[in-house]
Amino acid sequence: MTSDVVASSRPPLSLLLVTALLGWAVAGYAFYSAGSDRSGIEAKLAQTETARAGLASELEQQRAAAGQVDELRQKLTAAQADLAQSQARAADATQHVTALTADLATRTKERDALQAKLEAAQGSAAPAHGAAAKPTTHK
Repeated sequence: MTSDVVASSRPPLSLLLVTALLGWAVAGYAFYSAGSDRSGIEAKLAQTETARAGLASELEQQRAAAGQVDELRQKLTAAQADLAQSQARAADATQHVTALTADLATRTKERDALQAKLEAAQGSAAPAHGAAAKPTTHK
């Protein structure tokens, strides 16, 4: 009787085989699924890395452009300072030319006045001087 109880308490061998096969099938599916998930994750990781490299390159370009903008701003500031100095020198030169032009006009008037006096003096002295200067000739 004990052997009947022991035999009836054990599951049949076929049930154990089916359960083992089912376990192996589930394990195989889990490994296959994990491999597929890993491939998908690796693909997404590669895409993410490519995107990161592209963004890093774009950031570097923007930083370079920002450096160029700063350099151009410094050059613009220097050029504006040079322009202001040149404009100040031009204004000084214009004032100097204006002063020289006024002085020239004054001196031209003085010269014309002296020229007129000289001509008047030469005109009044010429008849008196001309009579004394003519030598008499004897024939």
